Amino acid sequence: MELQLNVVTLTTIADSLHEIEKEEVDCLLECVREGLLYVTLVEKNLDFIKDHIILQQAAETLWREISKTNKWLGNELKNPAFQEYTAGQIVKWFRDTAERYWAEESRKDVTNDDDSMHRLICVNSMYSITKTILHTYNTIIDDDTLSQKELFDRLSSKIADIIAACLTNLPQIIIMKCHYMSAIKEREASVKDAAQLLGETTEIIRLLQDHRIPNMNPSDMPSLNKWRAYFRNPSSSDA
Repeated sequence: MELQLNVVTLTTIADSLHEIEKEEVDCLLECVREGLLYVTLVEKNLDFIKDHIILQQAAETLWREISKTNKWLGNELKNPAFQEYTAGQIVKWFRDTAERYWAEESRKDVTNDDDSMHRLICVNSMYSITKTILHTYNTIIDDDTLSQKELFDRLSSKIADIIAACLTNLPQIIIMKCHYMSAIKEREASVKDAAQLLGETTEIIRLLQDHRIPNMNPSDMPSLNKWRAYFRNPSSSDA
């Protein structure tokens, strides 16, 4: 899974929309910063993500660049050229730039080059996500009726969906931290971590439970397809 990377990539596009008020963008960035703490925790603790450490590293590197320099792979997110672009044109710029970078980077031997590997992963994520956006909103993008505000809201909603899917795993992680350590000192430290995590997330967990989170297998929780299926037909998930 690439949950952390998907969140960062979606945030990158949202941050580049020049018609959105700075306060609104800053609010999104702060929410993402807080949400990524828990997304990262989920990814690092659940079995399904153990083979994806390189994806986490790429996402963390990209997030540092975005949050500290407001750039995506060296490109200014507040690109002056974007002032003349529609929402669709900005998405297409990211798609085309990602495609060009992919062609350049894929010719290199990145086996022992972490920076190039991370760049390739981030480029692939951007290309995949922008293609999905363009396909999903094809008609309104082509006729320029998709406003930047509407795109920003839809991207924000997707980001929230991913973070919410990860947060549903918090009770499982708290239980794991309490029970799965063998050495006494390790277990004491893990229980302390679990208590702190529980204190930080009790309200989040309560809110999620109040919203009738479906009874899904733990391995299904981070799957966006499973969540989409649930929200399309929630009654079938409760059966």
